[in-house]
Parts: sequence; structure tokens; C-alpha cells
Amino acid sequence: MRTCRVVLLYLLILALPAGALAQQPASPDEAGLLLSRALQLYAAGNCAESLPLSEKAAELLRSRGRARTGDFATALVAQGLCHKRHQRAAEAERAYRQAIDILEKVQGSNGRDLAIALDNLGSLYQETRRFAESEQLRLRALDIFRATLDPSSPHIVTTLQNLGALYLMQSRLPKAQNMLELALGSA
Repeated sequence: MRTCRVVLLYLLILALPAGALAQQPASPDEAGLLLSRALQLYAAGNCAESLPLSEKAAELLRSRGRARTGDFATALVAQGLCHKRHQRAAEAERAYRQAIDILEKVQGSNGRDLAIALDNLGSLYQETRRFAESEQLRLRALDIFRATLDPSSPHIVTTLQNLGALYLMQSRLPKAQNMLELALGSA
């Protein structure tokens, strides 16, 4: 029965126009559903609707005393992704850093979600030409992925490709070649 209510609520959220959720009371599962929808919208390239939903999810989690949870960190990463896409580097960095702080406390130093957040911040730093910081974060993400995932995991392959691209941008050709060869060997 509970699953039916969650599915029904999810379908209702999908059908609502943007902004309509602000007038409705929060159910226990609403934050998770909002966050799922925000991530779907981001994946579809729609940050205009994704960002308010991830902010609403974070607000609901905070109001329920869940501001130091993995779900809250995921909401922050979703916000960071949208801020980065809209060239708001300071806001993206703030969201990613806060998510990383939470994830380090919740998951320890080897969580997959932590590695994803580290790689996202590394991407932001690469785009803003903060190469040394980007490299440090991406190497740390790679270490976590290697310790926790299968060697052929898409996360490992992508992180190796990202490091290769970072080294290419800096004309560090032997390192770039090494990372790209590793990525090809892992795929």
C-alpha cells in the first residue's frame, strides 16, 4: 500500500506545473521524489525546473532535521550541477563543497557518492582553469572508485578520461596518454 502511495505521489509531481508544489503540504516521501525528479530534469537538460525542485527537496530535508544526510548531499550536488551549467561557479563550488563535507561524515572517505561529488568539483575546477585542484580531486575520486567498484565500471573509465582531458589541457602529453590508455583498457 505504501508503495502505491509513493508511486501515485510521484506521478502527481510529474504532472504538476513548476511552482505548484509550494502550495501543497509535504508528505514523508516528498523530498525523495522531488530530488528524483530534479535529477531527471537535469539529465534532460532542464535546469530551470531542476534547480527549484532540488532546492525544495533540500529545504524539506533541512526542516525535518535531515540536513546532514546523503539525500541532502545529493540535493546539493544537483544544485551544483545546475549552477555549473549556468556558469555560476561560486554557487556550484559552495554546493559541491558542502555536499562533500556531509558525505565525508556520512560515508567516510570511501563512498561512491563522495567520489562522484569530488569528480564534479574537479570538473568545475578544470573549467575554471584551477588545474592542480582539479587533478587532486579527480585522483582522489579515482582512488575511491577503484577501491569500491569493478575495474570496468563506467565511473572509473569516465574519471580516467577526465584526467586524460585535464592533462591534455595542460600539455602534459605522457600523463594524458597514460590515462587515456588506462581508460581504453578498462572499458
